[in-house]
Amino acid sequence: SVYVSFTNNQCSLDYSVSKKQVCCDGYYGNGTDCVPVCRGGCENGRCTGPETCTCNAGYSMVRGRCVPSCVNGCANGSCVAPNQCVCGVGFVKSTAGACVPKCADDCVNGVCNERNECECREGFYFNEKLLEFGVRNNTVCTARCDFECRKGFCTGRNRCQCLEGYELSKSDRFECVPVCDSELVDCSNGECVAPNHCRCSVGFRM
Repeated sequence: SVYVSFTNNQCSLDYSVSKKQVCCDGYYGNGTDCVPVCRGGCENGRCTGPETCTCNAGYSMVRGRCVPSCVNGCANGSCVAPNQCVCGVGFVKSTAGACVPKCADDCVNGVCNERNECECREGFYFNEKLLEFGVRNNTVCTARCDFECRKGFCTGRNRCQCLEGYELSKSDRFECVPVCDSELVDCSNGECVAPNHCRCSVGFRM
């Protein structure tokens, strides 16, 4: 500003200087600094330059927006928050955290595929005899053993579970042998032929 004053019939000039903040295009002044302008906002991020957003940790830029990021992907689902995947309709979360198909029917000992069919896990198969008991085809996978489990039943790939009163033979993993409790019956001079039932050797009797 310039002021003119008269003193003793003499003219003199009085100067005063003031500062005004002027920001470049794409920035605006907040009274202290010039900060960038992002007209569309920066949801889940921050404006680091004119119309330039930098996403927060756990988010990535997709078509001009900061969206949640799932490190392992989110196939068959939606990434709703950083590393948080919500499965789509017809899919469920597996123990590994992936979205896998969910069969309309049960899929016991199997895995449901994208065709809504139950595929048996390794060591299991669908026993056609189950159809006679009203079990729908390929909904219950039974264990597969190369040999019959004598006095037991197959629970996994070549794995037998013995009936009550029997234990797995030490020499044959497909045979269950009877158990005689020494506190209930003494088989020291005989043979255990059934649970807690001894057959005495020749020359001995119970």
